[in-house]
Amino acid sequence: MKKRGIMSVLLVFALILVLAMPLISASITFDNQTSTIYNLGDDFSITATISQSSTTNSFFSTKLSCPSNSNDVEIFRAPYKILSGEQKTLTIEAKLEQSLISNLKGQCIIKGEYSTDVATSNPFEITNEVIISSNVNVTEFNPGETISIDGTAIKKNNAPLEGFVHVALSELGIDIEQPVASGEFAITFDIPKNAKAKSYILGLEVYEKDEFNETTNSGSSSLTFNINQIATELEIATNLQQIKPGQELTYSISLADQSGENIPDKDITLIITKPDKSIAESKILKSGESGSFATQADSTAGIWTLDVTIENLTSQRLFAIEELASASFSLVNDTLYIQNNGNVPYRKTIDILIGENKTLKQDLDIPLAGVAQFKLSAPEGEYEIKVNTGETTESLGKAYLTGRAIDAQSLKEIAGSRYAIGFWIALILVLAWIVFRYYRKTRSPAYKGSSPASFASPIKVSSNVPSTQPTSGSSGKSTSPNAVIASSINQGDKQDCLVIALKIRNLETIKESKSNAMESISLALAKARELKASVYEQNEFRIMVIPKSTAKEELALTGAKLVKSIDSLLTEHNKKYTQKISYGIGANIGELIVERIQGKFKFSQIGNTIQTARKIAEIAKEEALISEKIRNQAMKDIKVERKGDYWTISMIKDHSAHSEFINRFMNRNKLSG
Repeated sequence: MKKRGIMSVLLVFALILVLAMPLISASITFDNQTSTIYNLGDDFSITATISQSSTTNSFFSTKLSCPSNSNDVEIFRAPYKILSGEQKTLTIEAKLEQSLISNLKGQCIIKGEYSTDVATSNPFEITNEVIISSNVNVTEFNPGETISIDGTAIKKNNAPLEGFVHVALSELGIDIEQPVASGEFAITFDIPKNAKAKSYILGLEVYEKDEFNETTNSGSSSLTFNINQIATELEIATNLQQIKPGQELTYSISLADQSGENIPDKDITLIITKPDKSIAESKILKSGESGSFATQADSTAGIWTLDVTIENLTSQRLFAIEELASASFSLVNDTLYIQNNGNVPYRKTIDILIGENKTLKQDLDIPLAGVAQFKLSAPEGEYEIKVNTGETTESLGKAYLTGRAIDAQSLKEIAGSRYAIGFWIALILVLAWIVFRYYRKTRSPAYKGSSPASFASPIKVSSNVPSTQPTSGSSGKSTSPNAVIASSINQGDKQDCLVIALKIRNLETIKESKSNAMESISLALAKARELKASVYEQNEFRIMVIPKSTAKEELALTGAKLVKSIDSLLTEHNKKYTQKISYGIGANIGELIVERIQGKFKFSQIGNTIQTARKIAEIAKEEALISEKIRNQAMKDIKVERKGDYWTISMIKDHSAHSEFINRFMNRNKLSG
């Protein structure tokens, strides 16, 4: 029994030894694999060790095997004779190019085969992936701005890409290709000025090519940015350009962005201005809306303007209201009333028909909104009264008349007859008393102190300012030949006056110097005189006054143009010459009492018009500032910027583009007249 047991153990041991011998005596092993991730074009290297228990002569081959592809690619094959107990170490090298490995990618292994032995390497990845990292300077852009993009392109094996970057956005016409060096790139391009406002996705692609110009590794990403909507075009359309009084003007306002897309629901300021520059209507409405303006029978004839404004955009349309001569007739007892309902004086000859057989011709000249009255007379009796204007005949009804003859006498003439003389004398005396009392309450007090509020004594004109025909003042020094400011005026009328104060802070220094600064100041004052301004000196101040009665155009616009002109002249002097002029210009409009005696204007203050102009000039530093009143009255003709409580003029609008339309309108009226 013991013998049989020992034999069984020996038999089992021998069997195990026989089975284990191939594993020990013959094998293939892989090691020294250079990486776990390879990009296309990388160099691949691995070490294979072959050992045999008996002498073997066979081919050793290695294949690249990737589970994603059923076809393996042989990358090495060679015959080797390996003696019993010998080890053979081989280095397998290959370049992972498409020409060698075709489309094999993903998780792969190397299979090794020698005789009957088979072994595999550790798995590794083959890829063509490139990782892009990119940044854009900002994400919100206005049309026309520049976009800057920088980024990196790194292959999955952590090697920097040496290739190209391609940026494309067909909506904006962008198609750019630039090199990628050491894995870095930078791209800039301008957004088209008419680019549509929206959100955009910009595509980026990076790639490299092999020696056969075939794309190998590549990657892509995208960036998102927005283009803002900017209002660039403001338009106003009207149904009529020439309007008969009483017709309705309809208009529509459109606001478009840089791409021509309409922008709805934006607040638009609309102002309709009469020919005399006064505002007929001002309101806020939304872009895309329509509106209307109803003219009246007495709406002023001439060129009207319709202005719309939003931010820095303005648009203007002109329309003309034609002349209309219109009147209404009514009969009250024995008096015929004729009301001018048109927009021009009613100048016609009409026929007044009294009864069946008598016609009186009456010449009419009724001012705007005026009424003419005629007392009708005829031998006592009841008569039917009619009026024939030459266009229509209107029956006014019946009236009971008395008198010696058939007649129509103006009530104005009756008021001037001997029966009304006493009445008018009494009325004139009453009115004279009222005017005298009013004047005593409102006349300016005598000037006291250093303030120029009322200019108590005549103010001398600078000897540097050109003047003609000087007259002798109380001090024996010359004054302006056409202007004197007095503390009180016994008679005159209140007028709106433009007052411009020029303060020269370094006047004494300028006088002592031999520079041409005084000449530049004189030229500035000459510009005021060209506009019929009265000019006065008061220490460092030069005061310029233009009454409304002498202004060639609206006072506010005259003032804006004049201060802009003087400011430009003095600014230009300071740019060219060493001796600078330290100055400030202030302009204001207000009421003064104006009297003209022997060709000279005299002015007396009612309020603080002159003080305000001086105060503004004190504040201004080498610039011209205007008051709120000038800004409001000239707002359709100028663009301004606020500076504290006052305004600087940035631009005076040029309306010459509308001259052709205005001339056509005026010529048409001349022909029709």
